[in-house]
Amino acid sequence: MPQFINRNKNVHFSCEEIADPASVDEVVALVNRARTSGRRIKAVGGAHGFNNDIKTDGILVDLGRMNRVLSVDRQRNAAVVEVGITLADAIAALDAARLHFPSLGSWSGQTIAGAMATSTHGSTLRHGTLSDIITGVEVVLSDGSVVWVSEGDRLRALRAHLGQLGLITKVELAFVPAFMLGCKIREVSEDEGFTAISGLAREHEYISMLWLPYLEQCSIRILSHSTASSRNELAAERARQAVEISRLGKTLVDVGEFLAGHAYLRAPRFLARTYSKLIRAIFHEDDGVVDKSYNVFRYDKYREPNTNHYLRLILNSEYALDIKDLETALRSVREVIRSYQKASHYINYPRIHIRFTQGSEKTLIGLNSGRDTAHVGIYIVASIRHRTQIELARAVEQVFIDHHGRPHWGKYRYQLSETYKETYPLWRRFQEIRAELDPIGLFADGAGMFAGLDLLDHPPVGAMWRSLIAPDTYFPVRLL
Repeated sequence: MPQFINRNKNVHFSCEEIADPASVDEVVALVNRARTSGRRIKAVGGAHGFNNDIKTDGILVDLGRMNRVLSVDRQRNAAVVEVGITLADAIAALDAARLHFPSLGSWSGQTIAGAMATSTHGSTLRHGTLSDIITGVEVVLSDGSVVWVSEGDRLRALRAHLGQLGLITKVELAFVPAFMLGCKIREVSEDEGFTAISGLAREHEYISMLWLPYLEQCSIRILSHSTASSRNELAAERARQAVEISRLGKTLVDVGEFLAGHAYLRAPRFLARTYSKLIRAIFHEDDGVVDKSYNVFRYDKYREPNTNHYLRLILNSEYALDIKDLETALRSVREVIRSYQKASHYINYPRIHIRFTQGSEKTLIGLNSGRDTAHVGIYIVASIRHRTQIELARAVEQVFIDHHGRPHWGKYRYQLSETYKETYPLWRRFQEIRAELDPIGLFADGAGMFAGLDLLDHPPVGAMWRSLIAPDTYFPVRLL
């Protein structure tokens, strides 16, 4: 049986078949074959998810060959694309038509299919998630029919569908005219950041915050529209650095970071502040950059995201909170971190990222459904021995759960509480739509999405070092 492993190396499974259709007709044939043979079927996009959402023991459908921009409507600022297209490819194609996404996250290697299914987001209280900009969906249902959905609760369900309703083949997206952004970063104390960030998020169109608990500081990143017609010299220098780095140079960086992470865990009490300052310095590299919007939104701005090698395994756990609960949640997380610090247990990647999305009624179970949302993410480096991190990560996640947090549909979890379902007033309606569209249960139901994930508390040392000579999709670098 074919073996599948996700990009982040923490989800492994066997399935009966991996198919890579190139057309809607081929997708229909696969759905019909799965139905008549009594097998389940599931789609996968870029495989950048951290959990079991893509897992199936039946037919896994890789949508990577369905990756075209099918039409562009400049009058309506809209485009129809096949869902296997990556965000990076869509960005480049739509930029040629002078259209941009209204907001983006920091990662552009995932496909439109994965981004919409999991309610992927940027950081803004004036725009929603990538699911929210979808105006129409073509979907192959369990009976093999192909339907276009552009209104009503079915569209709201399909915009953030978790792969449970059908196989999405194409979508129409609403874009905005191309625009430039400038980035300014300012440093404040923990308490000032906790108190001010929600108000600042309402004041500025694009804003996020990096909290460094062992420095007791926050860095606030504000993006503003610019009238510039081209990237400034600082952005141009970042682009040159991306192009000029060699494969050997990038490998040495990976090894250096790997060794530094181990050194930090050997003596965290003495190295936490130094390590945190290095993280802060990297974050502040964006300060002063002016460039096209998508390059400023993304952190890997001048190179496409790569396959995540074993030496760079980072498990990202993120919860979506009602913005009204953000300050109290952050203060509670600080108490947890400080209590573990007294016992010499330190976060092995000491940064916490806070981002935002506008509340929306456009989805039934999108992360921002029905409430203005603060997304709080913690990170664990899984390529170094981190058994002591698991207890700390669970304690932090419990704070998010206690504050009615919704776990990100595409990311990782240590706690398996199901109480997040209670935070979605329209959860039952989503299940009703699922029963209407897939009455025979052909597609996965999401049970066990977060169960049984590989904690990687014992990193695979052999595979880690072999990964140094594995193909790296960073090269050749393509500037967007």
